[in-house]
Amino acid sequence: MSENKIPYKTYLDENEIPKAWYNLRADMKVKPAPLLNPGTGKPLTAEELTPIFCEELVRQELDNDTAFFPIPQEILDFYKMYRPSPLVRAYCLEKVLDTPAKIYYKFEGNNTSGSHKLNSAIAQAYYAKKQGLKGVTTETGAGQWGTALSMACAYLGLDCKVFMVKVSYEQKPFRREVMRTYGASVTPSPSMETEVGKKILAEHPDLTFTLAGHDIPDRIRNRHDPNVTVVGSVPNANEFMMDYDIMVVPLLSGSGIRIKIVEAMALGRVVITTAIGAEGLDVQDGKHLFIANTPEEFVAIVNKCVAMPDLCTIISENARHYISMHHNNAVIAQQIKSFYEQVLGK
Repeated sequence: MSENKIPYKTYLDENEIPKAWYNLRADMKVKPAPLLNPGTGKPLTAEELTPIFCEELVRQELDNDTAFFPIPQEILDFYKMYRPSPLVRAYCLEKVLDTPAKIYYKFEGNNTSGSHKLNSAIAQAYYAKKQGLKGVTTETGAGQWGTALSMACAYLGLDCKVFMVKVSYEQKPFRREVMRTYGASVTPSPSMETEVGKKILAEHPDLTFTLAGHDIPDRIRNRHDPNVTVVGSVPNANEFMMDYDIMVVPLLSGSGIRIKIVEAMALGRVVITTAIGAEGLDVQDGKHLFIANTPEEFVAIVNKCVAMPDLCTIISENARHYISMHHNNAVIAQQIKSFYEQVLGK
């Protein structure tokens, strides 16, 4: 095909869909490093992977020698709903870059999940059913993987339970409801169904939690737990935060400064959040707030706060002082003014 005849998008016919998955490792002279067990630091064995993945998936995952794995016919039939996907010539990008290179990309967004993830999800669900499992459990961040696996499980008649990062669960209701439309059970994480809430209540049976946020599911609202109050959305977040000593913000995804964390610190609340939750803030763990990234770390810090109220007072004052020095309007306005003066050479 001559250069001037290459179209923007090139499609294969359905009968040209590849009949096998290609295992790159089989042709790599230098093999990639093995998956490591986070507990032992040693390469994972098949026995250690089978509690998480189906046996056939484990076999393929650990195979460095087989170049092609035949795609089962039932999966090929499923692929035909949205494949072949187009190969796109990036003419505009080539022009902007002023490059002699010919740039192509594969567009994988033409399915319900909006990504390539459905290709893998249907295979994982297929092998789960073939092994005799009745359902699968997974996690998802923004919701693409959860949507993909929910759709695959619905197609094959499997139950699907999805734990969705709570901030995405609240911010992306349409993605969440697509999963439920396919019959999946979707639970925000963390919640009182997850390990953090359970462990803290086991340590401090008299401690009370108040859960606030949009679209808290009915199964959480209807738990009737004497230690947990579910209020859902609140009309005034600052007034709500002033009623509590500790604010737990277990964010696992996202970007940018979290305004509610800044507001809580400005109010002198003790904030416990993840490293992701503290991104964008020039704060020190244990001085301005607390950082926890695992259920065990959240539990340990809550225990510390309960046992050491004087430490909480110090953290509270440090937080308030930090915000007053770095995030008040006068400081921000001066920083913007200085930036423009520097750009303009004044």
